[in-house]
Amino acid sequence: MRYLEVACRILIGVVFFVSATSKLRSRAELRAFGDSLPDFLPLPAALIGPLSLTVALLECAVVPLVLLPVTAPVGCVVAFVLLAGFTVAVASTLRAGRRIACRCFGPAREPLGPRHLLRNGVLLAAAAGGLPLGAGGAQPVGLVVAGATGLVAALILIHLDDILGLFLGQAVNPNPPK
Repeated sequence: MRYLEVACRILIGVVFFVSATSKLRSRAELRAFGDSLPDFLPLPAALIGPLSLTVALLECAVVPLVLLPVTAPVGCVVAFVLLAGFTVAVASTLRAGRRIACRCFGPAREPLGPRHLLRNGVLLAAAAGGLPLGAGGAQPVGLVVAGATGLVAALILIHLDDILGLFLGQAVNPNPPK
C-alpha cells in the first residue's frame, strides 16, 4: 500500500503545482481565473479577487503538504476538499447546460464536459489514496517506480483535453500549461 500512497501523493502534488502556477504566474492569469468564477457561482464582485487568490494559495499549500510524510494527511484532506468543491462546481455547470471553459491549468478554449468530472473523480480517488494507512516498509526502486507512475498519471490528467483532442479529432487547447 505504501507505493500506492506515494504514486497518489506525487500525482496530487504535480497537478496542484501546475494548477496553482498557471493561476499565479501573472496578475493577468489570476485575474482571468477570478473572472471565470462567476460562471460557476453567483459571487459579489468584492469576493472574486480574494476567492481566486485563496484557491490558488490553497493549491500551492497542497504541494508541500502532500509531499512531506508528516503533513501528508493534511495535504490529502485539503486536496480532497478543494477537488470536491471543484467537482460540485463543474457538475452544477454541466447540469445547467452552461458552456464555459475550464481554467484549471490556465487558458483553455474547450468547454467543460464529462471528461472534467472523470478527471476530478480520478483526482478525488488519488487524494484519498494518498492518505497514509500504515507504516509499511518500501524498497527504494519501488518508491522510484511509484513516483514515476504518479508523475506520468499527473501529466496525462493535466493534458487530458489535448490527448483526447489528438485521438478524437477535436480542437486541441492552443495554450497548454507551461
